[in-house]
Amino acid sequence: MEVIHGCTYTVTGSYEGDTSFLEKLERVTARNFSEKLEETL
Repeated sequence: MEVIHGCTYTVTGSYEGDTSFLEKLERVTARNFSEKLEETL
């Protein structure tokens, strides 16, 4: 379990990549947040 920006994530499974899964999740979450923020402006 990991808490990122007040959200709790529980992940099971596997991931293959150069960056850690949590780093990738944080990047995707930040990008999605930025896109939603731009839509509201």
